[in-house]
Amino acid sequence: MEITSYLELLKKQRRLMTQQQISAIQEQARLHAIASEKMQIRDRLEECYREVFAKGFEKLSTTSNVLELLPDCDTDADRLKALIDCTQDGTAPIHDITAAMKNIPEFAECEKLNVEVGKAYYEFFCANDALNRRIDSDRSILFTPPYRKRMRQLADDGVLLYFLETPDLPLLEEECTSDYILESFSFAEYLSARELISTFYQVPNPGIPLQRKLEDAHAALEMMYNGCYRSAARNWFALIEHEHKRCADILEGYWEVKKEYKNGGQRSEKIYMIVNDMMGEWDTEAWNKIDSYYKKLTANHKNSDITLNRNPIIHGDYYNDSIDVSEKDTLRLFLLWINLRVITDRLAFIENFIRNRVLLLPYFCEIIPSD
Repeated sequence: MEITSYLELLKKQRRLMTQQQISAIQEQARLHAIASEKMQIRDRLEECYREVFAKGFEKLSTTSNVLELLPDCDTDADRLKALIDCTQDGTAPIHDITAAMKNIPEFAECEKLNVEVGKAYYEFFCANDALNRRIDSDRSILFTPPYRKRMRQLADDGVLLYFLETPDLPLLEEECTSDYILESFSFAEYLSARELISTFYQVPNPGIPLQRKLEDAHAALEMMYNGCYRSAARNWFALIEHEHKRCADILEGYWEVKKEYKNGGQRSEKIYMIVNDMMGEWDTEAWNKIDSYYKKLTANHKNSDITLNRNPIIHGDYYNDSIDVSEKDTLRLFLLWINLRVITDRLAFIENFIRNRVLLLPYFCEIIPSD
């Protein structure tokens, strides 16, 4: 794509925006900033809490047999209920654990942090929930029915754009074909693609798994820039599989005994159920398009609709023509990963609140009047 074409794309984007759409985008940006600030506060306090708790737990674990007094349950929900039941029974052996904890200074410090951590979790949840609700409600303003119809057509060609929170591409323009859109992401050393994943790099202290993913994503873009598309495809497939597994693992072991998924087909069924039950129309449609393209990529034999197949690329079948990968193939994989990542992150936000809602109790107890 020439620079004149890229600049024309940006001009069309601005020209097509109504004042109502511009206002909606500005409000989303404001809510983004608030949610990001609240997330950083929560993460900072949680990291402090975990460090102190880990030191206390190390001392507690040396206490003879004390950890064997914890309830033995198959699910997290059953374990939480059992712990609550134990606190109401003055003779329950778990009180021996709390007695031992009172003699460990680090747990006393954790108790002081409980209210702050609970407040931070609650304020982040409210801020992020407000942002997500705004994004969902704005879609009827920002994405017209013809625009969404065009998105569906492009998705069938593997150009997945459901990660968009605003209509950043003039899809209804005649020249805005699949190839044109893919080229826009590779323009100027993959400027748009790099900008798209830059938000993932804004986490102040990424954990080891996230750091590894960021390294793989960065390496994939560098390989694409250098024309090593087959190697880049391996990285994207690894990232896609990780997010697919992560998405299928949402709330596993919480209400029911944790299940093991042997293949992508089983994971897809689980993801469909949880997306359909917990998310809205936009995300359900996005998942159906993602799943359709994912299944074509991972089929035992190359699908006639697409030019590449995961198995020979991953397993190094150098005698197979399917191992030849084009730049546009890798860009489609990049978009598949981004879309899957967005859905997984939204589900992980819901899961995080469900699993950690007990952390809010100290804060609620602090602010609710005793009388």
